[in-house]
Amino acid sequence: MNTPPKRLSSPVRYVIFGLLILAAGISLTALAIYVPPGLSALSRKPAETQPPKGRLAVELVEDIPHTLSVPERVRKALGIEESMIAQPPTQARPLVMLGSTALDPGSVMRIRTRFNAEVVEIAPVSDEARRSSSGETVLRELRSGDRVQKGQVLAVVWSTDVGGRKSDLVDALVQLRLDEKRLKAREELYQKGSLPEDTLNQTRRDVVSDRNAKERAERTLRTWNIPEHEIQAVDDEAELAAARMGKRDKEKERLWARSELVAPRDGTIVERNVSVKDYVADNTVNLFTIAEVDRLLVIANPPEDRLPDLLALRPDQMRWSLETVGAQTIAGPIEEVGYLIDANQHTAVVKGYIDNPENKLRAGQFVSATVNLPPPPDVVEVPLTALAEDGKQSFVFVQPDPAQPRYTMRRVQVTHRFEQTAFVRSRLAPQEEKLTSQEKAQAMQPRQPLKSGEHILTTGVLELRAALEDKESKAEKNR
Repeated sequence: MNTPPKRLSSPVRYVIFGLLILAAGISLTALAIYVPPGLSALSRKPAETQPPKGRLAVELVEDIPHTLSVPERVRKALGIEESMIAQPPTQARPLVMLGSTALDPGSVMRIRTRFNAEVVEIAPVSDEARRSSSGETVLRELRSGDRVQKGQVLAVVWSTDVGGRKSDLVDALVQLRLDEKRLKAREELYQKGSLPEDTLNQTRRDVVSDRNAKERAERTLRTWNIPEHEIQAVDDEAELAAARMGKRDKEKERLWARSELVAPRDGTIVERNVSVKDYVADNTVNLFTIAEVDRLLVIANPPEDRLPDLLALRPDQMRWSLETVGAQTIAGPIEEVGYLIDANQHTAVVKGYIDNPENKLRAGQFVSATVNLPPPPDVVEVPLTALAEDGKQSFVFVQPDPAQPRYTMRRVQVTHRFEQTAFVRSRLAPQEEKLTSQEKAQAMQPRQPLKSGEHILTTGVLELRAALEDKESKAEKNR
């Protein structure tokens, strides 16, 4: 009788299954790690075909300091084709000055009262943009932006000072007329011998005093800018009063306190600081400001260290281009370079004028003014790609002989940088070529000029500088 085989227990079966999986994993790992000789594990290519990274196959030239000999295949890899010739500069140096516009000071007229007064009326003008329900033009008060003509009434004020001075003028005129008649009569009596000379002289003094009082009152009114027609009205009333034997017209005298503020010139109202019922006690307040706005003053502020370059310009070069919001680029002449320097900002003042025919620009508007200064002397212009810089030094690679692939690294002095080019000094003073003690401690190279006509590289300069420093470091260690 056959006995059935015994079945393994569950724990034993799990242990055997795990051992089989582990053995299979070890076999696969061994196969993956094994690589035939001569092949790398990652690329499956011969390991010796990959050159060391970060190194160029260039050589130092022993007899010329800081010079590399660059073979053709390296030149092709770096994109070096032909060297460029350093040329005299053609790039202008833009001097950008920030500033603002302002009203032409020669056209600004400020309307003030030179006496205490109350504003009773602002001159009305027709509002062309509005009409009443019946189609009639609506009147409104004068405001900023309105055009006015010389002699046009701006406002009406009442002043006791003006009324009192006009009354003084009437008194002086009436008294003058009476004293002149008295003088004429007494001169006739004196000729007949029936009047003492002292009495005649006293009458003459009275006439002179009356004339002085009249002229004093008129001068005061004119100093207060009282319109001439108001002064003439007072003269006319005085004549009538004298004809009436000194009798006054009370109704006319009641209006002596009324006066008109008129525009002294043609222009545009740019400021209004008064309203009806305002009492003006401060004679320095500008009630109205009138100016010509079709020509504006531009004030810009260059740094004081750029002022010598600006003053060195010829008269035909003293021009700038202005950029501001609301207008195209505007070109114009520079009229004035100020003599005063702001002690806090260390800036000068430059002034000029621009036309504003459409009145789109406003006084006080921000302006950026640019003056194209000519290139300085003793510089050449090179592309920025020709420079290798580390923040302390600037280098270029010069090719002494265009027929030989040898390139010498030379420290140069950069004076100006632009968007794509830079200015490099072509002549240095003897003291500029010497190293300072700090530069000697940092093992810097002395500065050298880059002359016009020398050949320089414009590509691969960073790679060549790194290779040159690497070669020179190794050569120094070997020595």
